[in-house]
Amino acid sequence: QASEIGYVQERFSLLNEAQQEQKDPTIFIHSEKLAISFGLLSLPTTMPINVMKNLRVCNDCHDWIKFVSKVSNREIIVRDAYRFHHFEEGSCSCKDYW
Repeated sequence: QASEIGYVQERFSLLNEAQQEQKDPTIFIHSEKLAISFGLLSLPTTMPINVMKNLRVCNDCHDWIKFVSKVSNREIIVRDAYRFHHFEEGSCSCKDYW
């Protein structure tokens, strides 16, 4: 659904040149995408999704979470190594500066 409203995976910011040539789609799946997907499937729709990770959120995941928060009409909170990101209605509390 996110791709239907404009989400396009940003592959070039994720990997170095050698890795970009690989065709394995699993290299583009980051833990926060899996955790949020699981939360969407298993948590009540009124409950926010909270994710904590020990690394910085990449640009692609940040954009993806914005689209997912808009499509699902859910609040998503991600704590990365540097700050909290509160995603709601397609925007993030960091205003895309992190």
